[in-house]
Amino acid sequence: MYSPHLGPLGDQEDSLPVIYYIVSVVAGVTLVVTVIVGVAFFRRRRLKRDTDHRILSVSNGAQVKTGTLTDSTLLRPPTSINNTYILPSSLTNSYASIRKLNTPISPMTPTPAHTPNPYASTAVTLTPCSKESGSRDTCTSTRESGSRDTFKSSNSLCRSEVIVDPSAAELHERFRQMEVDRPRVRLTAVVQEGSFGRVFRGWIQRDHPEQDQQVLIKTVTEDASHEELVMLYREGTHLFNLYHRNILTMVGISFANNSSPFLIYPFHGYQNLKKYLQDHRGGHLRAPELVELAVQAAQGLSFLHSANVLHGDIAARNCVVSEKLQLRITDAALSRDLFPTDYESVEHEPARPIKWMAYETINDSIISTASDVWSYGVLVWELTTLAQQPYVEVAACEMGEYLRDGYRLAQPLNCPDDLYKVMAFCWAIHPKDRPHAKLILDYIAAFHKQLNTFI
Repeated sequence: MYSPHLGPLGDQEDSLPVIYYIVSVVAGVTLVVTVIVGVAFFRRRRLKRDTDHRILSVSNGAQVKTGTLTDSTLLRPPTSINNTYILPSSLTNSYASIRKLNTPISPMTPTPAHTPNPYASTAVTLTPCSKESGSRDTCTSTRESGSRDTFKSSNSLCRSEVIVDPSAAELHERFRQMEVDRPRVRLTAVVQEGSFGRVFRGWIQRDHPEQDQQVLIKTVTEDASHEELVMLYREGTHLFNLYHRNILTMVGISFANNSSPFLIYPFHGYQNLKKYLQDHRGGHLRAPELVELAVQAAQGLSFLHSANVLHGDIAARNCVVSEKLQLRITDAALSRDLFPTDYESVEHEPARPIKWMAYETINDSIISTASDVWSYGVLVWELTTLAQQPYVEVAACEMGEYLRDGYRLAQPLNCPDDLYKVMAFCWAIHPKDRPHAKLILDYIAAFHKQLNTFI
């Protein structure tokens, strides 16, 4: 039967395949677009990861381990002839090219620049200790000829116990000599505060008002635990009796009944370096000024190593700087409380500055002059990024594997090539391939001079 509004019977039958064709085309186009977007997304993530972190390959003797994403060799071992570092030619043509890092590197021979500090940690390998009645733990030490001095912590004796034992009679005698009566200490302002730590600005009142001394004071609240108080003692006295223009050490201590002790430091308009850099992210610091800060940090580190002292926590948070850009390395007292995001815990271990630590320190708790040099490289990276967080996208539990696979911090934007070379050498996977602090100082000071001449 013919129905005009339906049209011929053949027209209705032919309309069905057309709909099928349209649906199929739309579904196909949607699938293709989805695949393209997915591929672009994952490729973008991979490119971003490769940009954020540079893979360095490290040569070790006859065997060469190369990163999976690059064939370049930035770090080469010392030659067997003159024990020198050699830079590849591709890295020597920077805009302010200076001499190569080819100064002969000989094992460090400490030359104490001050009276030996009985509480200073010496860069040696410690063997099990024997205790004498009424005295500090005494340890026998071994030093391998021609090798970098190394300190390895263990469950029986950790670095902080070597540096200072708060219950020792010698330490109490030191405190007695430098003690300041509490009524003479006047607090004027809070500089920094954490959950239990406090840093104050204040004065020490002398017999004559014109002799009053402005100081910084570190202390803990009355709610602080015994462990936190002991940590304040240990870390606060780490650099005690070390005097250098780039080292800030404790000069006094004040006790009072029913109150936490005050650790007293000289004050000349200092500000924490990390906070100073963060406050100047608007572009007020020029490259020569940042390099000058790196030079001063190298001077302080070189002095510590020449005095047979390991720092163990070189970072911007453990430095202070004045408005005239006078930098001083300080101890790490209260840093865990004042900068909690810089210290991370893996499993049941105490919180450590893992993102600043050398590969062997993360895995084996080895602290040495070489591990200090690694941390110095991260400090220079902090300077050039104005205190950005290193390895911000990497979990603390993955750092050991991440470094083992060759990943390192990328060269910061506008960072001179020659300055990044210093960082790269500091991050050599093998401690023996890293330069000593004195060699770093010579190189970076020469670069700073060239940079000022160029500008």
